[in-house]
Amino acid sequence: MKSLLILLAICISNVSSFSVGRLYHRRQAPSVEVAACKFWSHASVQYDDKIYIYGGEGELAIDLREDKNRSENSNTSISSTENWPQFLSLDLSRNFDTDQPKLESIPVPLRGGPPDVVNATLWLDKIRSRILLYGGAFLNTSGDVDTLPQAIWGYDLIQDSWSALTTNGDTVSRASSGASAFVDDIGYYRGGQQDAHTTPGYPEPAEFKLLAGMRTFNMTSGKFDGDNSTIRVYGDPISSGYRQGVLVPIKLGGRDYLISYGGGGRRGVGLSLGNVYIYDIERQEWFEQPVAGDTPPNARGMCAVAAYASDGSSVNIYTFGGITYDNNAGRFTQSQQMWILSIPAFQWVFVDKPDTLQPHGLQDHTCHLIGTNMLVLGGRDFSQSCDSDPIKVFNVSTLKWQSTYSTFPAGYLLPYEVFALIGGDSTGKSPWGNKPFIAPTDTNSPFYNLGAPTVTPGGLPTLEPPTAEISTYRSNRDGIIAGGTIGGIAFVGLLLAAILFSRKRIKDSKSRDKGHENFHNEVFASVDPNTQPPADGIADPPPSPPSFESTRRFWSSLRRAPSSSMPSIPRRPMERRRDELSMLDTTGTMIDRDSTIKDSPYSPPWEYQRDSRHVFQGLAELPAGSMSSDEILPISRMDTNLTGSDIVLAELEPRHKRRIQEITVEPEA
Repeated sequence: MKSLLILLAICISNVSSFSVGRLYHRRQAPSVEVAACKFWSHASVQYDDKIYIYGGEGELAIDLREDKNRSENSNTSISSTENWPQFLSLDLSRNFDTDQPKLESIPVPLRGGPPDVVNATLWLDKIRSRILLYGGAFLNTSGDVDTLPQAIWGYDLIQDSWSALTTNGDTVSRASSGASAFVDDIGYYRGGQQDAHTTPGYPEPAEFKLLAGMRTFNMTSGKFDGDNSTIRVYGDPISSGYRQGVLVPIKLGGRDYLISYGGGGRRGVGLSLGNVYIYDIERQEWFEQPVAGDTPPNARGMCAVAAYASDGSSVNIYTFGGITYDNNAGRFTQSQQMWILSIPAFQWVFVDKPDTLQPHGLQDHTCHLIGTNMLVLGGRDFSQSCDSDPIKVFNVSTLKWQSTYSTFPAGYLLPYEVFALIGGDSTGKSPWGNKPFIAPTDTNSPFYNLGAPTVTPGGLPTLEPPTAEISTYRSNRDGIIAGGTIGGIAFVGLLLAAILFSRKRIKDSKSRDKGHENFHNEVFASVDPNTQPPADGIADPPPSPPSFESTRRFWSSLRRAPSSSMPSIPRRPMERRRDELSMLDTTGTMIDRDSTIKDSPYSPPWEYQRDSRHVFQGLAELPAGSMSSDEILPISRMDTNLTGSDIVLAELEPRHKRRIQEITVEPEA
């Protein structure tokens, strides 16, 4: 039997080590640092100190400086489209130069994994720590591509593994080039395009279909809503089909909104930026909102991020790049402009600052805001050479392009160009009384008559003016670190206080116990057991009634101050009931207190008066047992014959290797 148990333990050990090894290998899959020449048409999402980049097209930079066959005047790098990684990450935990970003490839299963697509979207499921991949188009241009399965894929950030999600509701169908955002556990996808590269069995490979509605996916319930209904506020023909715009989630006045603008329909049909379109998430309604200021040219394929004033009084959306269509020339032109949309003023602000680091026009890039760092990832231009800065950084406070990324940027301050138009200062304080600058025509709009009473004529609530407690929803690493530091200091202080308080309680408890021990460890003894009977020859004189004074004196004599010479006996209060109290006769026979009177030749105790001098007859060896002072019965309640002149009270628990000091109590005169 013993050998079988040993064999079983060895098997369990081997199985456990094998499982851990597999899990470790999966979670620690080797990553390879990537030298990017350029990349575009990808999707990206930020999680903690990393930005994850999926799909798209790209070119690797091949360093030629080590090639001795090249002349010194040759270019230092060329590009290669082979082996562009499908899945990447950008490390944000340390500073880097924009020409040397920390890009690493993440392995993707060759079979049974997510599709290698372009123009897809990524949503972040914060609750379950995973990234969701939806949509995208295959690069194969033959028109005969395997577009199955049609699914939403999830990447587990803890386990480093991909899986197709089980969904309910409408059947999942793939789309590409739509405007995407996520708020809490809901992913939103506005418009998009379907063709033979997205949809299986598409009838006309050379044609495509534009989607009109906004699809949603509930990350908690798994419900996919493929709504394709017309959104009338966009007007025709955009209301019938839309692609390549932006969808920016914002929070203002404690409510969530999606801001849609840019993009358009088919070639030559753009969406004017003189209006933006607001989706009220709570009411699930669309509203059109006119915008003041100079109107930017229509653009597609740009990127946008939202920065919040420190007091929550304004949200400022930074929009960079994209391509514009020139109807006269019949071609697209790439933009290098930066525009700011300030809300709730709904004012366009053009960033017109000469900057030697300003990049060339870009399209099909993505961007993220980290503190004051607006990171522009990838993008393409019409150049055939490598992009010297595949990752670009724009400071949203100073309105300057930077050559480095700082892990700990300063907090966001509104640029003068913004607060000079909307009012307030660099920290916010922009009044809402005159916002928005151009009132919407729809009186049900949440931004209608913003500075007036908080209820519209239609009875619908409007936004309330901001307070200092409004959350800014900004990524501010300084704030995070400061908060963590303060919280850590507070925790350590509370821990020290708890330790000191606990030590004080223990010390006080020991002091109290010591006092009780000195009192309860009094040793109650009797006169010498060899004491002879009284000289008058009366062996057992009849007991005399005890007086109050004699009783008091008797107990006072026993409860005297403890002697330093007395042994210390551990106190065990209330560990035994009073029924355990036993008495012994002079022969050493143990007599139970309740049965003593049964065999006594004397009268029962209630038939004669008691004398405090006659509690026990002599002293015998007491049996093992113990009681504390609070278990000792008063003399007046002892149910026993008072037959002797010797008083005996003793502890009933043996004191191992200790001697009980006997104390003589003189009888009353």
